[in-house]
Amino acid sequence: MLSVEFVRNNLETVKNCLASRNSNLSLEPFEELDQTRRASITERDQLKAKCNRLSEEIGRQEGMDEGIIMMSDINSDRVFNSIDVLLKTHSSNFPLNLRSKTRTSIN
Repeated sequence: MLSVEFVRNNLETVKNCLASRNSNLSLEPFEELDQTRRASITERDQLKAKCNRLSEEIGRQEGMDEGIIMMSDINSDRVFNSIDVLLKTHSSNFPLNLRSKTRTSIN
């Protein structure tokens, strides 16, 4: 018995051997299936590459989103620190003690 790989790689030789033995076996169905298989593999590889590109793009976008979130956290920290400094510096000018209400943690 011949392996599929051997038939695929030596199709003309196999056809000639079949013809020399007066065989009426047609290799057309094999050729059609092999072409369909190769086209499917190519399509699969293209889809896989597209999926990888999209995954990378999503990862970059998520990284940008995290950067934006981090920047907003940094900016909010600066605002709250500025408020704390102002309150400490000018606490005598305020009739109420507002320091305890300047920041609440969100966990």
